[in-house]
Amino acid sequence: KKKKKQADLPDVIARATVSTGVIREGILRTARTSAIARGLIAGSGGIDRIAFEPLDWKGLIAAGVLAHGRMSMEDAAKALAGAEVPVTPGNGAFVDFHAGLIDSPTAGRNLLSQQAFTQAIGGLGPGETALLVASSGLHSHRGTDWKQTGRFERLAIVQGQNRHVPLAGDYVFIKKLAAAGAPEFKEVSVFRLPPAIDPLKPIRIEVIASRPAAGGGNVGATIAADYSLPQFLRSAPPEAPEPLWMEIWAKKGVETAIVAAMLAVLTLILFAQDWITRRPKLWRGLRLSFLASTLFVLGWGLNGQLSVVQVVAFVHSLLSGFRWETFLMEPVIFMLWGFVALGLLFWGRGVYCGWLCPFGALQELTNALAQRLGVRQVAVPQGLHERLWAIKYTLFVGILGLSFYSMHQALVMAEAEPFKTAISMRFMRAWPFVAFVAVLIFAGLFIERFFCRYLCPLGAGLAIPAKLKIFDW
Repeated sequence: KKKKKQADLPDVIARATVSTGVIREGILRTARTSAIARGLIAGSGGIDRIAFEPLDWKGLIAAGVLAHGRMSMEDAAKALAGAEVPVTPGNGAFVDFHAGLIDSPTAGRNLLSQQAFTQAIGGLGPGETALLVASSGLHSHRGTDWKQTGRFERLAIVQGQNRHVPLAGDYVFIKKLAAAGAPEFKEVSVFRLPPAIDPLKPIRIEVIASRPAAGGGNVGATIAADYSLPQFLRSAPPEAPEPLWMEIWAKKGVETAIVAAMLAVLTLILFAQDWITRRPKLWRGLRLSFLASTLFVLGWGLNGQLSVVQVVAFVHSLLSGFRWETFLMEPVIFMLWGFVALGLLFWGRGVYCGWLCPFGALQELTNALAQRLGVRQVAVPQGLHERLWAIKYTLFVGILGLSFYSMHQALVMAEAEPFKTAISMRFMRAWPFVAFVAVLIFAGLFIERFFCRYLCPLGAGLAIPAKLKIFDW
């Protein structure tokens, strides 16, 4: 049975434990972190990888999507004067290139087409970006030496102190540009840039020309283009999503108010216990009424059943890294545990076991009905009674210890608690679980709170810190 929360988020299983909400939060948190790292969504502001605006070549150039660098044959002849093979002066282009980041669909899809764009950015890792370089003219921005050296030594991307020379594994061949009106280029390449190159800061793309000098050594020239990512290709920093636990608390205002009211009434009862117990009829009626509320409202209505599993989770969180968000995921459970923690200091574990445990309430109410119908009660001898206590303490220690070896097996062992079947699932489980609960309730007709006294690992877990209670009320 699933309860729909919001159209764009996964469902949460209704009436399941808080674990399902924690699992969903973990999945969403991890997915968001991965998507930001891959650049699929914006994190703290960056390249807009979602929006697309169709533009032709002129529109792309006018918008600053690509930077331009050029050196004429005349300028190259001067810059490379003294080369063993001189450059012939002329009006043509020694090298004419355009370069820019194409991670944004507006840049990449317009320049490369959807298929080539997907191929070009598909292999990018976290924080990496893609740089397009398209050139024409006598000088190649790629050359052929990279096939032997594995480095595109004719190209450098400079940002501050960082100078990156692309490697052979960073290169994607592009046959031609797809933008309408784009000129024919001799070479078109896409290079993967490392995370050290910040796409939001200006970068300088350098094409290097080097030739052997007539007198030995080399003469060289650098043709550069300065590039900055256009503002319209940047994403605004998104608003931080509201934590899931805050959303849940806001949504469950009625439930938290009901639990708060029950806890307030119980506090008054506990503080006024001397006055109440001097009036047996008032005491009996008040107690049975509160237990009925615990079972029908807190248990079957609000799923407010604590479990030894939560004790185990708390112990593990203390050892592996405590996070309040995990325990705030379920308001009813959190409020109960908070009240139980305070109650342990003042009154011991009886605050929960005697008043707030829905399954305990079910046992006591059925036993009260059995006594009213004349069912004879069994008095367990004190010696046997104290020895049977060992069962629940053994269960608790066994579940806690097993959890450090295998949490799955510990959860299986925790099925010794009938809470999930009787309260959380309202008996809607496979017949062996229901039969187990029926046996416990049947035994409780003859021995009041049979399960609580001898088998409950949660009660055992609460009894240990209860020895530290400050007051003796």
